[in-house]
Amino acid sequence: MTSAGPQTPSTPGDAAGPLLDIAEQHFAARGVARSSASEIANAARMSRATFYRRVPNKQALVALVGLRQVDRLLAELSAAVTTEVTLAEVVVEGFISAVERVKCREPLWLLVTGSLDDGGEWSPSSWLAQAEDRFHELVAPLFVVAQHEGLIRPEIDIEAVVAVVVPLLRSCSADVSTTSDRGRALRRLLRCTLVPMIVPDGAVTQRLSPTAVQAFRRALRTDSLALPGVQAEPKTTTVVGLTGGVCVG
Repeated sequence: MTSAGPQTPSTPGDAAGPLLDIAEQHFAARGVARSSASEIANAARMSRATFYRRVPNKQALVALVGLRQVDRLLAELSAAVTTEVTLAEVVVEGFISAVERVKCREPLWLLVTGSLDDGGEWSPSSWLAQAEDRFHELVAPLFVVAQHEGLIRPEIDIEAVVAVVVPLLRSCSADVSTTSDRGRALRRLLRCTLVPMIVPDGAVTQRLSPTAVQAFRRALRTDSLALPGVQAEPKTTTVVGLTGGVCVG
């Protein structure tokens, strides 16, 4: 997959870890709209000139934080997979949990829903393309492991899955409440569409083997996602298994 749009900076590693840490803390505590570039630069002990050499504007900084949260989201979902869940539950509750966690993290929500726009070349579509590329890059090794373990259909490819899952995640993150009747309807929709698309016939109620769980975690290489300067999630987010990701006040 090829990103459409600006290439510098294009990944979280292109900006200093401490700057992203401080920006993420400000966004979590005050919200993106009330966090200014100058405040973040001052907190990072850098001049405005140095700040704007790292990132072109605040929107780009929000997107870089959001891209880093993509990494963390997939690491959390992978860590939550256990031998206690069926393949159908992995698909359905994993998706629901992803929606809930996206809604808990404003930079990630803005990135996924295409709400970042500075009116210039750093457009929502360019950031969405980079988020989709990052999702593809991280999911690809999991996809290979899952097919090797017989957990997903051998005839489908990752591009087909990403083409369905990413737009659905974007739409649900923007519109669907997972605790309402619409959320229950979404679960039914996922069981009728996404599960049959991904899970082989006869394997819907199959539970993951310990070998499969370990293979998933090795494939995602969770430890490698700890970028320089990355700190723990803000305390405003509580992560509870596959069905967790609940925002608390």
